[in-house]
Amino acid sequence: MAIGANPSGGTLAGTATVAAVSGVATFSGLSIDKAGTGYTLVASSSGLTDPTSTAFNITAGAATQLVFTGQPSNTAAGVAITPAVQVTARDGQGNTATGFTGNVTVAIGANPSGGTLAGTATVAAVSGVATFSGLSIDKAGTGYTLVASSSGLTDPTSTAFNITAGAATQLSIATQPSSSARSGVAFAQQPVLQVQDANGNSVSQSGTVVTATIASGPNGATLSNASATTESSGAATFSGLAISGPTASYTLNFGATGLASVVSGTISLTAGPAASIANNSPISQSAPAGTAVASPPSVIVRDASGNPVAGVEVTFATGINSGTVDPTTPIATGADGIATVTSWTLSPIAGPNTLTATPSPGTLTGSPVIFTATGTPGAPSSSRSSVTAAPSPITASNGASASTITVTVLDEFGNAVSGAPVTLSATGTGNALTPSGTTDGNGVMTGTLSSTGAGTKTITATVGSVTLGQKPTVTVDPASASRLVFTVQPSQVVIGNAIQPAVVVTALDPFQNIATSFASTVVMAIGNDASLLQNANLGGTTAVPATNGVATFPDLTIDQLGVGYTLTANSTGLIGDTSNPFTVLSLLP
Repeated sequence: MAIGANPSGGTLAGTATVAAVSGVATFSGLSIDKAGTGYTLVASSSGLTDPTSTAFNITAGAATQLVFTGQPSNTAAGVAITPAVQVTARDGQGNTATGFTGNVTVAIGANPSGGTLAGTATVAAVSGVATFSGLSIDKAGTGYTLVASSSGLTDPTSTAFNITAGAATQLSIATQPSSSARSGVAFAQQPVLQVQDANGNSVSQSGTVVTATIASGPNGATLSNASATTESSGAATFSGLAISGPTASYTLNFGATGLASVVSGTISLTAGPAASIANNSPISQSAPAGTAVASPPSVIVRDASGNPVAGVEVTFATGINSGTVDPTTPIATGADGIATVTSWTLSPIAGPNTLTATPSPGTLTGSPVIFTATGTPGAPSSSRSSVTAAPSPITASNGASASTITVTVLDEFGNAVSGAPVTLSATGTGNALTPSGTTDGNGVMTGTLSSTGAGTKTITATVGSVTLGQKPTVTVDPASASRLVFTVQPSQVVIGNAIQPAVVVTALDPFQNIATSFASTVVMAIGNDASLLQNANLGGTTAVPATNGVATFPDLTIDQLGVGYTLTANSTGLIGDTSNPFTVLSLLP
């Protein structure tokens, strides 16, 4: 027995040659492996004609296995695999099990890039065939496979296929910029940007210009070297990218035409290299000579963006005749960028002082910073100041003869104190004294002293609340004698006896001072003659030369009784004087 018409190329199985029994050959167990319509069998035996059977059909058996009859093809990520994947249920002979309508599920087998299968992954078979349209994988990779499964059937694996990157849609950060950086200094770790498709697959695309901008941070910051161009891999590597601006936290935005941008992680920006130095305290001030200025000089060091820079050493040095500074060793700037001296004590000599602040390195803009201070005279010193008076002696007068008082006001270091109020005073009476004034630029104030009162005058100068220790004296001599006065009047006396106590006549100048220089002769005479016949005689020494302006008459007598006698004293050129009345008795009562 053999197959005659063979529409599906089937193979006849079973015992195809059988011995006839009673002329009948029975073929049990014959089978054909391929389903088909219109098969026939042909019987043959030697010497006999070969009949052909009527046509018959072979149908598929029950499904035992799945096979991929539509293999997946190379496709872009995220794009449906075309043509659609097909999985067919077959019987044990490989015939399509057209009666199979069960669910078939596909899944990723080999997964080189960790992709995810999208689309309808479970489909009911139609006539034994499951068609999967719209399947896609999101990650590019080489050597993907799919596995099909259905309950009770063997699970086939597809042939390998590749998923390529899709169209470029976005940027991603392959390498973040450094998380900390200095203002104006290139990031130690430069950012690398990658062109990607919508599913995050790297897209090989050269020539795309990626630009960095500041996404967040203080106003006024700028970027340098802010663009990079992709190479063939689609990666753009920045070189020299840096932020210049205030110290703070920043983020950067990376963008390119037609692509979605991406923002970096946070970058903590600190101060950059020192670029400038300037005064932080007043550049000029003043203080009493020999004392410390009120505001210790200080400088501030900044980077190119104006941020304070710590750790920069600054040396402060005084100029010639400019006092002392503490310390003389370098001072490092603090976190605020400031370096401050402990003190600057000015020279004891009043006048200009300079202090120079020099950073290391000294090439910073604004270097060196020069401070100036004017040393002003200090408080008046009682011991260092002086008071003089000349000439001395002077003659008593209403100002015709005067002594010049010179007050020189100095501080404790010998600096002239200008503009200081000075008040003068003098002992004694009759003084005409310039009472006050103000010192000039040399610390000097002058006044004058004249006096109508003879004697020694002690001059005191007071400067503000300070009384100067030096107190000169001026001797005022009497003026020339102008008149005579009785300084010891004649007293009651017995006729013929000497008037006791002795009569004294003194020469006075115009200001009632004893004219001590007067040495001329004073002549005494009876003024009012109280005798009966007005013929009394004055006896004794009636002409006496004055000594130190005083003439003493020790032995004057009158020879006639009387009540109301007076004496007169005269000297050439002077105004004479008349004594008080007195009585001449015969006997004392």
